[in-house]
Amino acid sequence: MVVYGHVYGVMHANGIDNTFADYLHQSCNLFISFYMPCFFVITGWCSNFKQPFFQFVCQSFKAIVFPGITLSLLLLIRDINYESFYSFAKNVLFYGGYYWFLSSLFLARIIVWIVTNWVDNIRSKIIVNILLFVIGFIFGMFYHGFEPWWFIHALLLTPYISIGMLLKKHEINYVKASLLFTISFIITIVLSHINILNIGYFYHVPAITQMLINLNPSMFISLILLSVTGSLMILGLSKWISANRILEYLGRNSLIIYCVHAFVLTILIRHFAVDGECIKIVFIYLLTVLICSMISFVLNLKYIRFIIGKF
Repeated sequence: MVVYGHVYGVMHANGIDNTFADYLHQSCNLFISFYMPCFFVITGWCSNFKQPFFQFVCQSFKAIVFPGITLSLLLLIRDINYESFYSFAKNVLFYGGYYWFLSSLFLARIIVWIVTNWVDNIRSKIIVNILLFVIGFIFGMFYHGFEPWWFIHALLLTPYISIGMLLKKHEINYVKASLLFTISFIITIVLSHINILNIGYFYHVPAITQMLINLNPSMFISLILLSVTGSLMILGLSKWISANRILEYLGRNSLIIYCVHAFVLTILIRHFAVDGECIKIVFIYLLTVLICSMISFVLNLKYIRFIIGKF
């Protein structure tokens, strides 16, 4: 979904605007509100917050921040010079690297560790998570300056990690729940499009993306409804799949795919699909996923897997 969501952006950046590009843009609006929150929900499901703090921070840095830095360096090698390296070093220092979602994830995991281990009861934890989201939302509305390590995004996305933890701890019937979440998401989309839920955003539905300049109070309820129901819809629907080796492989290597797919997409579209023809774009989308999977295989080889923090 993330790779698909960026196809239109790469096409638009390369001056490709046609009917098919418009269709891509419209279809992406159906899930742009939740594919990043869903990533954080899944992270909460898969994480262990019972480790000692220093060990947890080091492990998080090694598994999240370090791969982002090394993969950025690999992409920088083709055009490396003093200015580009200086810009890269400054970006790492101030923002944690080129990938905002990894910096936010790193900070959010630390915040969740503190809340999990320092706040005693579930009610207090819920209140703290709500406060964090509200503070992040207020920052997103009024503060548009320097955002060290994308901390505003981290505040907004921290509760989604907590949701993932909560779902893992309390078993529910995901088969029935997935239908409920799907229906809820569709209803929210419909209410948004007929302006019962007023959004007033560049996209048709609100999104937590790299830019937060358009956040406003009218988006608050719709943002929560769309991101939560959409995330839980994906989590619930996944329970219908008993096993799938391809999806499991993509899941294990999702961080690598997130980091390198835009680079691969850009090269392929610039060289093979400047006319924006539908068949070519679909083929390039599938080829991008395949190439990213091959890159993931190479980076997991014994002697170079340190590049992605496996040491």
